[in-house]
Amino acid sequence: MEPSPARPDEPWVRSTGLTLPRLGRARPVALRGVLVAVAVVLISVAPALIASSGAASVSPSRSVVAASKPSASKSGSAKHRTPQGTTIAPVSPTGTHRVTFGIAPSSATGPDGLSYFQFGVTPGGVLKDYVALVNYSKVPLSLGLSATDALETSAGGFGLLAPGVKPTDTGSWVSLPAGTTSVSVPAESSSGKPGWTVVPFSMHIPMKATPGDHVAGIVASLRTVGTNSSGQRIVLYQRVGTRVYVQVAGKLVAHLVVSDLHASYQETLNPFGEGKAVVTYRVRNAGDVDLDIDQSVSVSEVIGSDRTARGPVIALLLPGASVNERIDVPGAWPQFLLRAAVSAQGRVPVQSGLHTLRVSTSTSFWAIPWPLIVLIILVLLAWYVVRRWRRSHAQAGAGAVAEDAKGDETGTAVGDAKQKDGAKAAADATVGADVESTVQPGAARAGEESLAGGHGGGEDVGTDDDPLADDGAGALSSSAHEELGG
Repeated sequence: MEPSPARPDEPWVRSTGLTLPRLGRARPVALRGVLVAVAVVLISVAPALIASSGAASVSPSRSVVAASKPSASKSGSAKHRTPQGTTIAPVSPTGTHRVTFGIAPSSATGPDGLSYFQFGVTPGGVLKDYVALVNYSKVPLSLGLSATDALETSAGGFGLLAPGVKPTDTGSWVSLPAGTTSVSVPAESSSGKPGWTVVPFSMHIPMKATPGDHVAGIVASLRTVGTNSSGQRIVLYQRVGTRVYVQVAGKLVAHLVVSDLHASYQETLNPFGEGKAVVTYRVRNAGDVDLDIDQSVSVSEVIGSDRTARGPVIALLLPGASVNERIDVPGAWPQFLLRAAVSAQGRVPVQSGLHTLRVSTSTSFWAIPWPLIVLIILVLLAWYVVRRWRRSHAQAGAGAVAEDAKGDETGTAVGDAKQKDGAKAAADATVGADVESTVQPGAARAGEESLAGGHGGGEDVGTDDDPLADDGAGALSSSAHEELGG
């Protein structure tokens, strides 16, 4: 476990803690498509028009406390108030003790109230200064002292190499006297005055040192040995350090780069709600001086006001270091195509004579209102289903009516046929009656003649040329004979 390095604006380097033992249709369809597209656009931009009068600025999701380097100098160095740190003391034979210790820039007689070192040097130069180990505890402490390289943390802060890693940059320029692996520091006095031990050190600047800013750290550490609840032996190193800023003379270049910009849109499930733009990018110090950076992201909409979110402050971006950032910009409306712009402002030390840097870059990204499109598709699908159902229902009703009409027509045809058959039968009967009425008078006359012939001797009157007359007369004669006989 290693405490975070202290911030320069804090009053004293302290370290506190507890001792171990524990750790269909072409034109209509095209027209409908156009109307649907227009409706989607109008519905998607309508909320933005309504909300455009509201505030467009939002707070960042995370932030880093900014720290500025001092501009004052003292005998070739500049120092500020002491940072703070926390550690745990070893187990005391008489019980547990809460301990507090720290490290601070110092003069030959004791801490001078400044926080960290800053030197302006030339290649091949040599510096000498002092550092103090301070003990605020009621028991004396044995602290280790070492120098190491500084590095950039993933969040854009000040970090140090892990214990046991040999420095290869600025940390290797610092020389400490022998025996600093264990430095005895007296306990706090009965009057409350902290105990301290002053250690001199020197710094040798290489001839090949590149111009610009270089950073190291001088670290006080406490080695603690204890056991956990399972009885296992644990060795714990607690460290707290003070910063050493070195600026090598030469041509100073301040260069800030924003790259790898990507933006995407995360919609909400509400078809009429606003989503957020997710913007990621990389900030890199391409110069040779330290920078602290302010940054912001804005999202431009087709209709409505821009949405802006302030990014985290990068308290210290070392030369050559880079930090990956992600900033969420809420309140963005899905208007198909949006544009995200990143603006970064890098501040450089006042004593370097360089001005503030401003860098910006932008990119476009899609913001499709998928929930709204799905809703419109569902509405159109429901409309289509209902329309088909109504049409099929109407066709079924029309078919039933047609069947009824067909049945009526069939019945009418049968009736007409029957009427025709009856009329035909009546006509045939009428024709038969006419024929019978036509035949009967001739037969009567023949009968009369037959009767007359009978009374005159019974001779036949008919001729061979009229067989009908003969047949009729014979028939009539027979009939008359029968009647008479009867």
